[in-house]
Amino acid sequence: MSSIKSASKKKRVPVARQQRRANGSATAAEAASAAPAPAAHAYAQEEDTEQLAAALESVEELLEQSDLGAAERLLRSPALLGRLRAADIQQQHKHLVPAMELMAQVLMEKSRTKEAFAWLRASCMLEPDGGAERWMYYGQLIGGHDALQAFKNGIGCMLKTRGSIIEKQAAARQRELTNAFTMGEHEGEQVLAQQLQAIDKQISSGYTSMAELYVTDCCDDDGAERECEKLLQLALTSCPDNPDALYASANLRTIQGRVDDATELMTRCLSVLAACRARSIESMGVLALGAPDQQDPDAPVQAAINLYDVSYELRVACAKLALELGQLKPAYTLLEQLLEEDDRVIEVSHLAAVCAHSLGDFRAGLAHIERASELLDTEESDAMMGGGGEDGEDGEEPADEDEAQQAAQAEEIATTKRALAELRALCIEGAKTQPEEEDDEEAADGADEAPAAAASAAGSGAGDAMAE
Repeated sequence: MSSIKSASKKKRVPVARQQRRANGSATAAEAASAAPAPAAHAYAQEEDTEQLAAALESVEELLEQSDLGAAERLLRSPALLGRLRAADIQQQHKHLVPAMELMAQVLMEKSRTKEAFAWLRASCMLEPDGGAERWMYYGQLIGGHDALQAFKNGIGCMLKTRGSIIEKQAAARQRELTNAFTMGEHEGEQVLAQQLQAIDKQISSGYTSMAELYVTDCCDDDGAERECEKLLQLALTSCPDNPDALYASANLRTIQGRVDDATELMTRCLSVLAACRARSIESMGVLALGAPDQQDPDAPVQAAINLYDVSYELRVACAKLALELGQLKPAYTLLEQLLEEDDRVIEVSHLAAVCAHSLGDFRAGLAHIERASELLDTEESDAMMGGGGEDGEDGEEPADEDEAQQAAQAEEIATTKRALAELRALCIEGAKTQPEEEDDEEAADGADEAPAAAASAAGSGAGDAMAE
């Protein structure tokens, strides 16, 4: 039996943006009789395309403002999807693929996964070669062996894009050799290099997503562990500093019991995360925060966070694995950064409490526990008042399914409450022996040598209870 079966799932969902294309649905005879003069017809098509583009841009702005209700209403307007259902989609609707993708995104944000899946599937079927991100998103939703194929399709699209970039680079080098550069082409070559770096990272993350399926959904396949190893090697070859691939490799080594290798990979991963954060903050001019003309000192920090190219979810997973491996100080540093960015995530406050307890800073642990408990009480209250949830476009969300989700959420909340209560008792007991003015560094002295098992035991249930 494969040694990789005990891992838990970790989903990532990329956001799709694709090209626009219009098709007509009238027959040739109808078009001949009803079409305006050629010039006017061309103008009408151009006008329709501009209206569609403007409507899609408005939807994206609403998404940036987190106004999901308004975004869905606009997507269902006559200018976009109107009364169409995902099941109604046909070839003549191909120009609406970008709207379908945005609808899938909105529905995912509203936890209407079933509807989101239907729209995304329709867009993939209409334009199978239309975009890598859509296939990757689709694979995350569908899971299993179908997801493997979706990821392969997505990576295939990325490899085509990579080939195109390399061809453009070769053409640029040839022009340089023949001294045929025109104004601005040196700058264009730099842009191509950046595009190549970006696509290599995306390819690496694609291979990583495939590898993770062999740790979860496809773990019973013959040769699952071998395939996982091969895909992770491809991921690290494509982009050696991709935190996605480094985390997944460290996780695999942990499952295999190769703790030293896992620790080495996790150290590399944490180093890359620190470099990403520093680069992001520096790029936004945060080093000049003390400038007297700075009206809002928090604005550059938030802008840097928004540009951080590593997802919040991945950083949580990295902190959790670092804690499991006994890398307590770097894990706590990462958790504090996550809380600074968003202190409304129960799992992060819970993990920070576990880490503080393991470092011997019991009062900090109690503070994190109180914060996690407050958030948990709010979530429990919201769940109790949530009722039957939101109807889908066709009333597709059955009451039984909604009740099952509510029951699962209630169980997760109860499990987390029990874990927090146990951890609170440990921190209260430890705080009795902690001097009032004890320096944090002294409290943490020697904590890195503490057994990882202690942190794991104290935090049982922290990661899994509120993972979704």
